[in-house]
Amino acid sequence: MNHELELTVEAMAYGGAALGRHEGRVIFVPYALPGERVRVRLTRQHKRWAEAELVAVVVPSPERVRARCPHFGSHKCGGCQWQHIDYRAQLRFKREIVADQLHRIGKFEAPSVRDCLGNLADPWMYRNNVQLHADDEGNLGFINADRNGVYPIDVCYIMNPAVYELFQQIEMERPDEQTGVADPDRTPDVSPQTGRIGLRGSVHTGDQMIIVEAEGDEVFTLQSDRLIGVALRVGGGDEMAATIAISGESWIEEELGGRRWHISAGSFFQVNSEMAEQLLAVVRDFASPPTGSERILDVYAGVGTFGLSLAPSAGLVWLVEAHPEAVADARINASGLQNVEILEGPGERILPAWPSDRARPDLAILDPPRAGCDPPVLQALIELQVPRIVYVSCDPATLARDLRRLADGGYHFDAVQPIDLFPQTFHIETVVRLQRG
Repeated sequence: MNHELELTVEAMAYGGAALGRHEGRVIFVPYALPGERVRVRLTRQHKRWAEAELVAVVVPSPERVRARCPHFGSHKCGGCQWQHIDYRAQLRFKREIVADQLHRIGKFEAPSVRDCLGNLADPWMYRNNVQLHADDEGNLGFINADRNGVYPIDVCYIMNPAVYELFQQIEMERPDEQTGVADPDRTPDVSPQTGRIGLRGSVHTGDQMIIVEAEGDEVFTLQSDRLIGVALRVGGGDEMAATIAISGESWIEEELGGRRWHISAGSFFQVNSEMAEQLLAVVRDFASPPTGSERILDVYAGVGTFGLSLAPSAGLVWLVEAHPEAVADARINASGLQNVEILEGPGERILPAWPSDRARPDLAILDPPRAGCDPPVLQALIELQVPRIVYVSCDPATLARDLRRLADGGYHFDAVQPIDLFPQTFHIETVVRLQRG
């Protein structure tokens, strides 16, 4: 399919591409910007829309900037999608995307969305956790922009310093340029048999951790002064059964909100430590005013970040979490707090079975994965008539869907705050405050 055409870009779409129209048909174009006149080549046709690749920018936007990374761009690394956009414009586009999703998917008329919060001083080198893959030659990289393979990298501008230092020290298996055969006397850290490798690095302590998912009996030989542990994923995939320490510890510590958090290799934690402080501040603000006797229900609680941060000013906090490693972390993180009860299991099972003799929560905090809340969780909150909800979302599309369900169940939202935890990408964190009635 080599059909080329020109169009004017109208907006940024959720997913990373820009949106334009040609003869009334919507066309999605990666690496373009609103207001630009571009020449594109159609790559995939759908019934009502099409995908295209950027051939040339005929009239550029003043908000177009030169990408910092040499691996950024079409058919290259898929780790970033927006390095070609001025950062202030990135924040504006993210606010517009949230408003658009609430309108189109949630069917909310003219939703009010606050300006997106971001790190204007330095929106780079922020990720405390990355998932890398090994290609057929043992080179490490991210999934490519075409989503069909691994794009090897030698530099990265979104890893935080601790993670980047670790990445640079990993020795990859490379064949000799003349013989084409790897040196048998050399022991690399990464081979073609290595699957995914997770790198974690604490902003505050500098501690580093490696999580390996490999085929066969992989041995990770890397030594680093700040590497506190190497762990092996058992079970594979995102729903892994367990994580086993190969050497050192299978957990790392990070600081957030004035306290330290114990985070196991398989547990989720916000990837941008600096902006996570702003996220926590917004959640605290939306959860206020604390009464000292308020009962807080934290669903999809993870290691307890939100619920435990609010516990000192609450009467009682319930943490609901299904992942065994996160539950174990939450128990450690809750040490010393006498008003915390951990309910282990999926929220879609625990909330619908809420005992009639157990007190009703005054506030629910929801922080679901990208897929959004399970319908039984939302229905249970509606039936319990929980007065207030703070919803933390990493996907505006599923957020809009869930807010519509809550609105149909008697809730309304009065504050929507996007927060940029993922600069240079299309991903958006959003916090919403809801009230019943």
